[in-house]
Amino acid sequence: MQVAVSMLVGLVVGVVLYLVTRRHPDVAMWIAVVLGIAGTVLFVGSINGWLLPDIGRFGAIGIGLLSGIATVLAVGCILRGERRPLNWVALLVSAPPVLFLIVFGIGELLGPPH
Repeated sequence: MQVAVSMLVGLVVGVVLYLVTRRHPDVAMWIAVVLGIAGTVLFVGSINGWLLPDIGRFGAIGIGLLSGIATVLAVGCILRGERRPLNWVALLVSAPPVLFLIVFGIGELLGPPH
């Protein structure tokens, strides 16, 4: 539940950052790249267990926040017409953790009880 809430908060914060950085697309692009890389590193490290063993709930919340913000900013830049290669990199780096968390959340809701 906390991971889903953190991802939703990340999406809302991403929309706010998108609106704030509307006149500065380079700033939005670099924020998306940095947060997307940080979220993906946390995601890969938590799945593999080699980088951050026992990341726990707070790490999952961080993954949801960072990746959610980065995904919204990257999608916003692309939809605005800023189709530079770095925008696509930001989207490719930040989207997999968000998609995983969405699929994982749906599986938790619809799957058998533990």
